[in-house]
Amino acid sequence: MSDSNNAYIPKHILALEGREHVRKRPGMYIGGTESLALHHMVYEVLDHMVEEAFVGRCNHIWLTLLPDNWVTIRDNSLGLPIEPYKDFGLTVMEALLQHLIDYKSAYEPDIYRVTGGLHGVGLAVVNMVSAEMKIENARDGFLWRQSYREGIPQTPLEKVRPLQTDERGTMFSFVPDFSLLQPNPFDYDRLAHRCREIAYQVSGLSITIRDERVVTAMERTYATTEGLKSLIQELNAHTEPLHEIVHVAQELTLPNASTAKYSVEFAFQFTTSSQSHILSFVNTVETTSGGTHLEGLKAAILSVLNEADLYPDDDMEDTPELTWKKVSRGLSAVISVRHANPVFQSPTKALLGNTEIYGPVAGLVYQAFTQQVKTMHYKQREALGRHFFRPPTSNSPDSAV
Repeated sequence: MSDSNNAYIPKHILALEGREHVRKRPGMYIGGTESLALHHMVYEVLDHMVEEAFVGRCNHIWLTLLPDNWVTIRDNSLGLPIEPYKDFGLTVMEALLQHLIDYKSAYEPDIYRVTGGLHGVGLAVVNMVSAEMKIENARDGFLWRQSYREGIPQTPLEKVRPLQTDERGTMFSFVPDFSLLQPNPFDYDRLAHRCREIAYQVSGLSITIRDERVVTAMERTYATTEGLKSLIQELNAHTEPLHEIVHVAQELTLPNASTAKYSVEFAFQFTTSSQSHILSFVNTVETTSGGTHLEGLKAAILSVLNEADLYPDDDMEDTPELTWKKVSRGLSAVISVRHANPVFQSPTKALLGNTEIYGPVAGLVYQAFTQQVKTMHYKQREALGRHFFRPPTSNSPDSAV
């Protein structure tokens, strides 16, 4: 991991508005007051730690569910800075926890570039809608500690002791304020699913989730070194693949910007199954309605297959053109984009709208898949042709209802 101390440089932080508004209208910041919003509190803290992993300062996150609705989330990052922040008379750590300040670091090479949270101000929001929050922070050779109630500090920032050898990271422990939120329990499976999604998209990051609310504690660790390729392998574990997994991870430069970057990773594979699994993400958050990144992938896959002339009958002069409805059968595909300024077509971030992403994604997919199709064994090509042009079964997506 990198030991760069550039995270949260105070000049890259932009002050917004305050605690009272968050507590009066929590739905504007965490998406509501019901169970989904409750879990979004955990997601916001996770997203902060994933940012550390993106820039190489963290490789393990631990999430623990405790009795009485307490949650503890810790990482092995460099910790939150203790240096003075330019405003408020606070340290950077305190400012991030007490004020809605945005990480104004887009296009900075060694600072935060992307965020999966709703507004990029997740730590303060979680603190403000928590009945209690406790923070332990390893930074500058010492362990620092502070406690909060409803976002208000109950203790000064305390310099506890010198750090032990290899001790590092930040730990957040909090319990939601159920005078603001509906009294729902945390769902272990839902949180485990989110941890799994993140781990597949951030190679080298391990996430351990543990539930200590039950008699026999449950624990899972998610990690991969092969990114989305591992997810496709998992999705297709019980089906027969028709070709090798196509997998590309690449950083690209934004149009008309010499240093502004974004990254694209995708993996896909066709199988003999009649079912499909197609997922898309932006900054680790699923875009359930897709968007320009997914449309670019779909268009390129379809173009390659139509150009490959896979129709089983060689005697036909005009072979039928494949459609996406037919092609999607048996396809497992995942695409993940990291972008500093994603544009969404809906307030729930379900649909990505960045037009500059479509062309580069389509180009990468087209190039990688074309190369594989050209080098396929003829038996693989025949198998693909039979798969795409066979009559639909009663369980296939394009069969009659």
